[in-house]
Amino acid sequence: KNIGESTEIALRVLAEKIGLPGFDSMPSALNQLNKSERVSFCTNYWERQFLKVANLDFSHERKMMSVLCRRKGQDIMFTKGAPETVLERCSYMLANDEGKSVPMTASARRQISSKVQHYGNSLALRCLALALKPIQQEKESLHVDDEKDLTFLGIVGMIDPPRSEVQKALMTC
Repeated sequence: KNIGESTEIALRVLAEKIGLPGFDSMPSALNQLNKSERVSFCTNYWERQFLKVANLDFSHERKMMSVLCRRKGQDIMFTKGAPETVLERCSYMLANDEGKSVPMTASARRQISSKVQHYGNSLALRCLALALKPIQQEKESLHVDDEKDLTFLGIVGMIDPPRSEVQKALMTC
């Protein structure tokens, strides 16, 4: 059973599907767990890896939210939100197998925006952009000014069917 916001549930399912780094035998390893262990194995792993320090809740003005996490003495801000909003705040992107960030180019920004349009218009997917930002000084809170010079990680496309009450509302209209 999924409990919580549908977007958060979809991202947790994504984490489970991606698995863990260096764990190529994930499907067979997960099959050895019982259902209650398997359903949140990867999510629980990541929650143990990162201590949540602070967050900036989603707002309709910003169209994004961020969370500050600490892992092994390093602070990292993770951001998710509307692709156009997050993308405009990204100065860097992860674009190679080495996991190093490179400067965000105008060409890359156009390619990403085009992909988001394709996902939304042609595939009817709801899209979120994901980004991060290493934080140099140890912080205990976040401010909207922190949500700049982000490193673009990727786009998540989710199937987002209308709620059951939408049909009745449309009929009423």
